[in-house]
Amino acid sequence: MQLQGHLYHTTWIPFTKPKWSAISFPHENQCPRKSISVVTYNIWFDGLLQKERYSALLQEISKYNPDVVCLQECNHQSQKIFTENQFIQENYILSDINTSTFDCWYGITIMLRKDLNIISIEKIPFESRMGRYLAKAVIKVDGKQVSIGTSHFESGFNDLEYRKNQWEVSSANLPDASILCGDFNVHDDHIESEALFKLDWKDSWHTAEKKPKDLERDGITFGIWKGGNNRRLDRILYRGYLKPVSIQTIGDAPLEGYPSTVYISDHFGVYATFEIE
Repeated sequence: MQLQGHLYHTTWIPFTKPKWSAISFPHENQCPRKSISVVTYNIWFDGLLQKERYSALLQEISKYNPDVVCLQECNHQSQKIFTENQFIQENYILSDINTSTFDCWYGITIMLRKDLNIISIEKIPFESRMGRYLAKAVIKVDGKQVSIGTSHFESGFNDLEYRKNQWEVSSANLPDASILCGDFNVHDDHIESEALFKLDWKDSWHTAEKKPKDLERDGITFGIWKGGNNRRLDRILYRGYLKPVSIQTIGDAPLEGYPSTVYISDHFGVYATFEIE
C-alpha cells in the first residue's frame, strides 16, 4: 500500500543564532561530491542522563561529520539541545526543531548538511499503533538523485504485520537509488528478515568493502551493554547505483566519567559511506 505523503513545511536552517528560520525547497548547492555518508541512530528517549547523552551524541556527529544524520526517538529535550549546539547551527538543516512534525511525544529528525543539493524532505504516514512514519529526503549527488528514508519501525514482538506493511510502504516510496535506514526491530536470524529482503534491498553491513573485524559484535547495535540478547536492529540498506564503501558502529563506548553501563543510547549508531556508481 502506498500512502500519500506531504512535504515538510517546517524544515529549518539557522538564520541568526540562536534563531532558526523555515526554508523552502529545492535548496540548491553546487558543492561537488561523488559520495555520501550517512548515520542512523536510535538515541533513546529514556530520561537517564539525557543532557549528557545527547551532548555526547553531538560530539560523535561532529567527529564523523556525516552528510545525512537520521535520528529516532527524538523528543523535546533532544531538539532543544540540537538547536542550541553551535556545530549543528553552522553545518546542518533540520527537519524538525521542536517536535511539531512528530505523531506522538517522540519522533524522527533528519539532519542534512547545508552544502548538499536538497530537492525535498517528505513525511509519509504508516499504519501504526505507535505513531511511526517514514521521513524521506531527496538529494542530488554527482548530478544523480538519491533518496534517503528513515523510520523507527513498529516495536512489538508480535507486530510483524505492521512492520511488513511499513517496509512495503517505505519501498514503494523509495524507488531507484535509495537508502533505507533506522531501527528495524528485527534481527538477522528472524524470518522477518526474509520478508524485508524480498523487497529488493541490500544490507550495507554485509556488502561494504571496509568494516570492523570484530566477530564478537559483527554489527550488533542493541543489547551488549545490557549483558545479553544482542541484536543487530539498526541497519543501513540500499539499492540502485550506490556502492557501500565502509560501515561501522559508533557510540559503542561508555560515556567518560560515568558507570560502565552508561552509553549515548541503549542502541549503537551505524555510520556508512557510499559512492555513486
